[in-house]
Amino acid sequence: MRVMTWNLQGRVGQWEARHHAIEKVLHDAQPDVVMLQESWVEPDGKAQAHVLAERLGLFAVTAFELAGFDRYPQAPYWVVNAILTRWPSQILRAVPLNDENGVSTWRHVLIASVNRSDENGGPFVAAGTHLEHGLERTLTRSAQMAHLLAEVSNAISPSGSWREELPALVAGDFNARLGSPSTTLEERLFGTHGQPGDRSPNGALLADLIRHEELFVADRAVGRVGRRVR
Repeated sequence: MRVMTWNLQGRVGQWEARHHAIEKVLHDAQPDVVMLQESWVEPDGKAQAHVLAERLGLFAVTAFELAGFDRYPQAPYWVVNAILTRWPSQILRAVPLNDENGVSTWRHVLIASVNRSDENGGPFVAAGTHLEHGLERTLTRSAQMAHLLAEVSNAISPSGSWREELPALVAGDFNARLGSPSTTLEERLFGTHGQPGDRSPNGALLADLIRHEELFVADRAVGRVGRRVR
C-alpha cells in the first residue's frame, strides 16, 4: 500500500498554481492513501480534497466540521485535515487534540474507516493529523500525540481489544522527527498496552513523510511498528 502525507499550506502564496502542481504529483505517484494537512475548505462546503479526489478518481473525507466559520463568519476559507483514499471511506470521528493542560486546541485528528476490498487486504482505519509547531512546544505535541493515539485505539475497538482488530494507519505532519519525545513509537503506541518491540498481528504505522522522504507501509503483513519500505 502506497501512503503519502502532504501539508498543502492552504492558500498561502500562489496557491492556485500550487494546486495544479499538487494534482500532477499525486497523479504521477498513484498513492493509495494521502493524508492532507492545511487543506482548504470554503463556507459553502467546497473543499480542496474533494476537488483533488474528483480529478484523480479517489475518495475524500475532510474535517470540515472543525472549521472555524462559526467563530469567524467572514473568513473566505479555513484549513483542516483531509484524507484521500483509493477505496470508499467514511469519517469515524474528527476530534480537536488536547494540549498538556487538557485544553482543546485547533490541531486535530481525522479518523476514517477505509473499505478496502478483502482481495486487497481488507478494511482498515486511517488517521491523519497535524501537530503543534515550534521547538518550544514539545510538551504540547506529546500531549496531542497521546490524545491522538487514544482516539485511534478507541476508533479501532472501544472495548480496548484494539491489538486484535483492524490495522491502523496514522500519518501526518507531526512537526517532529521520528524518535523525538513527541513521536517515540513504542512508548506512545505500546506504553499502556504492552512492551516496546511487541509485534502486533495486524500491524500499525506512524509516519511523517514531510521529514522522512520514504514510503511507509501499514498492512496485515507488517509485523512491527514503523517498518520502512523504500
